[in-house]
Amino acid sequence: MSREPYDAVTSRITATTTAHALGRDEADALLWLAKTVADASGDRRSAPLTCYLAGQILAGEPDDRVRTARIHALANELGAPGE
Repeated sequence: MSREPYDAVTSRITATTTAHALGRDEADALLWLAKTVADASGDRRSAPLTCYLAGQILAGEPDDRVRTARIHALANELGAPGE
């Protein structure tokens, strides 16, 4: 498995905190959430704030597949036209 550029930082964070390890699918879902929110809102500042809030919402969920699915659902909801 090749490492992504963000692996060095996210691995350090999870090693020194109680945060869940960030798998590739979950990282991709968060990046998609950030892009979707920035595009839908027209304000890129909303992307990191939304990802932070998603982290708060999902912090207690131990299953990375469930977290990933919920992140995708949030992106779909927030990226819907007319919202």
